Amino acid sequence: MPDKNYTTRFVSPDPSPPRVEILPPLALPPAPISEPMPLSSHRDRAHGFVLVTAPLAAATGFVVLLIAISAFAVPVLSVAALLLALAGFAAAWTLAYALHVWVSPDGALFFHVAMTWRMLFLEGRERRRRYGRK
Repeated sequence: MPDKNYTTRFVSPDPSPPRVEILPPLALPPAPISEPMPLSSHRDRAHGFVLVTAPLAAATGFVVLLIAISAFAVPVLSVAALLLALAGFAAAWTLAYALHVWVSPDGALFFHVAMTWRMLFLEGRERRRRYGRK
């Protein structure tokens, strides 16, 4: 028989089964809407992009050509000079196009959709990790 002054630290487990926590549905922000100005279209946006980017890309190509001629002694009338000028033009045009697509309303909509799918993927991965499914 145990001593009357002896106390135990045993705690009986809860007899009820563990509950699964059900999270509320995600409250996603609404997708941005790309509404063109009245009487405008994607063709107008493209034309505006060309009007803005062409002089910038041409100036970049010319500067690259001048740097190649003065700093690296590339002959003025050579294929290498032509290729360097075209490479500067193409690099400026590509960078401007990437920034234009990223900042435009259509790019913002694409980014919103991509990040929403990423959030759903990460939530699914966390649920599988938490509930033991792989």
